[in-house]
Amino acid sequence: MADENKELLEDTEKQESRTEDEKDDEGSSNGIAIGMCLGVALGSMFGLLYDNLAIGLSMGIGIGLCFGAAFDSNKGRKSSDDSDNDKKE
Repeated sequence: MADENKELLEDTEKQESRTEDEKDDEGSSNGIAIGMCLGVALGSMFGLLYDNLAIGLSMGIGIGLCFGAAFDSNKGRKSSDDSDNDKKE
């Protein structure tokens, strides 16, 4: 009986640690979404300015995706560097 309780306790601790890791991963695609929104706004502005909305929007979305992915990648790198510094201290 005691062994079963220990196993249940270990299982719940593993599940809790997984949920904490999942919380860290939440919102990882916010940079891409923000980049796309800004890309659509800027692309439509340039598309209307140069009288070619389709090319302006497609260029804006492409550039927004690139900047959003770079922002997400950089954000992940900073958080892992911070956790490495905490471990060293």
